[in-house]
Amino acid sequence: MRLLGVTEVSGRFVSREGANVWARTAEGRVGLPVDPDLPLARRVGDRWFASSSLTLRAGDRLRWWKRGNQVLALWVELDPAGPSFERESSWTEWVRRVSGRELARRMAARVSGTEVRDLVVAKRSPSGRVIEMRVVTDAAEITLKGFDVRQALEVPEMLFTFSRTKGPQGEVEFVFLGRGWGHGVGLCQNGAYGMALAGSTYDAILRHYYPGVEIVAAASVKPAALPSLR
Repeated sequence: MRLLGVTEVSGRFVSREGANVWARTAEGRVGLPVDPDLPLARRVGDRWFASSSLTLRAGDRLRWWKRGNQVLALWVELDPAGPSFERESSWTEWVRRVSGRELARRMAARVSGTEVRDLVVAKRSPSGRVIEMRVVTDAAEITLKGFDVRQALEVPEMLFTFSRTKGPQGEVEFVFLGRGWGHGVGLCQNGAYGMALAGSTYDAILRHYYPGVEIVAAASVKPAALPSLR
């Protein structure tokens, strides 16, 4: 929305890096300069209240007004249940900025070279996780597959996107933006904890993470139906 040269924008908080608050909008990821004198407000129920400071978590809905590149005000809309039930987790969203030389050092046992020049995602799983990646260094090229991708990059999860950029001295750098911390094959502990705080029962939590699961008493399961451990 635009009025008298002032534009209203909305998005979700991603992270704070240096002098910028980063948010994800319909147009992509944008950085908002942090100004100590910036008017702040938070939503409580259906009302907005001025605030001297804001505590933001990944996924919080933001609303801000700007004229040109100048941000005039920043408001945050807090949902008691959070943008996701794992909102209390510091791993809901994560950012890693790594130089090409540091990546080459991490991958020294896998590929030769002193600097990673490029990364190419060759394949993603149905959930969006990187399961095959091509790594190009100044001396060689290698294809990583499966969990080896996460180990080589030393990132918390394989659910990520990245961009290739340049550092202060013109060196190659890679910025990774990801979600979660795990293998992506089961129940999220932080999410389950958040659902429990919101009042969900154990069976509702299990059905949320494992749709179609049947929950029965252990006594009703016949031993023959259990898989052999031998």
